[in-house]
Amino acid sequence: LGCGDGSLAIRTAAGEGPAVLLPASDGGVLDVAWSPDGQRVAAAHWDADARGWRRDGSGEPAVLRGHLDRVLSVAWSPDGGSLATAGRDGTARLWSADGAPLGRLEVAARAAMGARWSGDGRRVLVWSSDGVARVFWAHGEDHPLTFPAFGDAAAQARWSPDGRRIAVAGRGGAALFLADAALADAWLDGHVRGCMSVESRVAALGEDREAAEAAHAACEAGSR
Repeated sequence: LGCGDGSLAIRTAAGEGPAVLLPASDGGVLDVAWSPDGQRVAAAHWDADARGWRRDGSGEPAVLRGHLDRVLSVAWSPDGGSLATAGRDGTARLWSADGAPLGRLEVAARAAMGARWSGDGRRVLVWSSDGVARVFWAHGEDHPLTFPAFGDAAAQARWSPDGRRIAVAGRGGAALFLADAALADAWLDGHVRGCMSVESRVAALGEDREAAEAAHAACEAGSR
C-alpha cells in the first residue's frame, strides 16, 4: 500500500499479521510495482525519485534519482534486473535494480505518464501527455516508433502477452497496433465515448483526409 506521506506498508493479501512499514520519502507514493520474483518492491514518488526496497524492509533502499519532476510510474523488467520510470519532466528513464542510471528516453511531451517493458525485456513502451505512445529499444538502438492515441493524452498503453501488439487508449477511444510498425490493427469502438479526430484517423487508420473527414462527421452525427 502506498501512503500519502510517502511511506509504504506491505501486508499479506488476507490482511493477517503485522504490516512491514517502509520509511517515508519527502512526497506521496504515485505508483508501486513488485519485482517478478516477489522479493522487492519499487515505488514512484512525488519528490522526483523512485525507490526500491527488499520485501522484508531490510537494508537501505535503492534510490533512483534523476527525474526533474514527480515520478508517475515505475515498472520492473521481466528478469528483475532493471526498472523503467516515467516522469512529469517529459522523460522515461531506465535503471539497474540498485539504482544506477542506464538510459534516458525522451518523449517530447510535457509528461511521460507511464512505462512498461515488453515480455522479452528488449523494448520499453512509454505513453505520454501529448497523446502518443512510443516504443523504444531498451538499449537505445534507432528511433522510437510512435503510436497515436485518440484525444489529448494517452491514458494507458499495454503490450500483448506475445509482444506483437500494443493497445493504446485515449479520451477518444482505443486501438490495437502492430508493435513493429505504426499501423492500426483494430479500432476498438464498442465501449468508448466520443469520435476519433480527423488527424487520428489519418495517422492511425491510414485514411485519406477526405475519407477521414466524412467518417468523423458521420460519427459525430451518430453520437448526438
